[in-house]
Order: sequence, then C-alpha cells, then structure tokens
Amino acid sequence: MKALVLILALGLAAGAAPAQNAPSEWSKSLVVGDWALAAENADAVVFAKEANPKFGPQGFHRISVRFEFAAPQTPEGAKPYLSMLVLTEFDCAQRRTRNVQATAFTHRNLSGPLGEPQQGPPDWKPVDDGSIAAILEKHACTD
Repeated sequence: MKALVLILALGLAAGAAPAQNAPSEWSKSLVVGDWALAAENADAVVFAKEANPKFGPQGFHRISVRFEFAAPQTPEGAKPYLSMLVLTEFDCAQRRTRNVQATAFTHRNLSGPLGEPQQGPPDWKPVDDGSIAAILEKHACTD
C-alpha cells in the first residue's frame, strides 16, 4: 500500500491541474482553517499551507498539501481513502518537486489515518506549467 499511496500522491501533484468546475455538495463539509485553496473541481479539492519547518534539511522549500476527494480513492491493493496529507519539497531554483511523505485518511478533513506516514521516493519530478505542482510551487516558492 505504501508505494501505491505515494504514487497516487505524486501523480496528483505532478499531473494536470483540475478543471475549475465548482465542487459539489460534498465539499461544503470541509473544514478550511488555515489552509489556502490551491485547486478544486467536482471530484477533488486541494489545499496548501506552509510546512513546519518551512525548509527541509537540505534547504529546500516545504509545504503541506491536503487532498480532499468526493469519492473514495481505491488504488489496487490499498484501503480506500477520502483525504490525504502530503509533505512536498520544492527546489525553486530548478523548478522541480518531490513528495517527502504521505498519509491517507479514511474520512475527509484528515480524519481517520490509515497508518503511519509513508516516506516518499527521493526522485525529483519537473514542475510542468499548468499542473497542480505549478500551482503549489507558487505557495512554496513565494516568500
């Protein structure tokens, strides 16, 4: 399950940004708090906020990324989840990103963790213009 959850998180962060369609009734139950809205559509809402600490041990910018889903996500071999928290690093100078760790949750609003946070792969991925990663890069790399 570890690899599947992280692969999904990487795909979400590096993939194309969701169309800006209005989210449905399900998203009205989301608790926003100090999270900044990054992207939304009828299937998912993505929030971001500064990680604590803001910089990783190698000096790269870090942000916390929160994914909330309309329907349970069910990667092969993994338990279904509705929410995910991903600690993401950005190399702002080189325009690349990687996920440091991810935790899936059975309920929305980061409730009901499915286990301990899973470490992400050390591989960097380029930040493509128009992707969710590009939107998140603005949160991470703007001081």
